[in-house]
Amino acid sequence: MALTFFVNTFAGNPLDRRSELRIQPERLAELKAAPDGRVVVFWNGQPLVRETGGGLELPKVEPGLAFEAAGADEGVFLGLDGSSPVWAVELGGDADPTAGPLEGRGQFMDLRFAGAQLSAADAGVGATAKARFEWRRKHRFCSVCGQPTEPGDAGWKRICPSCKTEHFPRTDPVTIMLPTFG
Repeated sequence: MALTFFVNTFAGNPLDRRSELRIQPERLAELKAAPDGRVVVFWNGQPLVRETGGGLELPKVEPGLAFEAAGADEGVFLGLDGSSPVWAVELGGDADPTAGPLEGRGQFMDLRFAGAQLSAADAGVGATAKARFEWRRKHRFCSVCGQPTEPGDAGWKRICPSCKTEHFPRTDPVTIMLPTFG
């Protein structure tokens, strides 16, 4: 039986995650201020997308504008696209940011709907950002002592200031095999 080719829309993240940079506060500050940086913006669990000639894209939002709009959200360092840093921020509030600071830059759309219209690279970057934000939203408190946690490693872990426990997103590595005999 022939297997049908299947593309996992959200598995195409092209970024070099550069995890060693996440523990270098001075370097992270430089990367936040980089003029060639890009920020993926989320609001209410949805990414900001913009229509293109053939689909959708995650628009480039300048770090200064994105971090100012995000306020207290320190963002998540997603990695490097070549030498350009890519961050993600999640905006708060009830008012749609496209009616304010992000006016004319696109619209917020459910990632599952937008994913089929995004490039593999943008869908992968969006999925990585959404996964970090969903994990952060569900793990605001320490599972050991119950105290509020704080972000660490540029959004890739949570730290309990009370008992010093470090919390990481759950990952489930999977291997799929097709055994053959003869």
